[in-house]
Amino acid sequence: MNQMILHNSCLMNVPFQTYDKDFIFNVNGKKYKTSRIVANLLSNKICYHQINDATITEFFINTSHQGNFENILKLVNFQGNNFPDSEIPFIEEVIQILDNDSISFIFNNKEKEITMNNVFDLIKHHQK
Repeated sequence: MNQMILHNSCLMNVPFQTYDKDFIFNVNGKKYKTSRIVANLLSNKICYHQINDATITEFFINTSHQGNFENILKLVNFQGNNFPDSEIPFIEEVIQILDNDSISFIFNNKEKEITMNNVFDLIKHHQK
């Protein structure tokens, strides 16, 4: 038997920003509109819920750290997106809530000097 496959690289050409903004991420009380397809790409949890209930149009995220959720929404360009170090705790929290294991961090190559004051923070950061 022969097989055929559609490669996931074709996603790179999909203009996600042109789809109707019919989904809302409510993040720490602030609303961010996007499309359902973007919501499904960003969250396994939303994907699962929409399989069971296609009428879900909003997802609530409450974090202990503050940050800019636009940095998460920009990920659907499938390119490296810059963000400040101060956003890392927020982004890590959001990724965990979204249940997304497809988001990777690429840290700049600047070597930080390891000192007695920062060694444990650097180890924790590296583990995450």
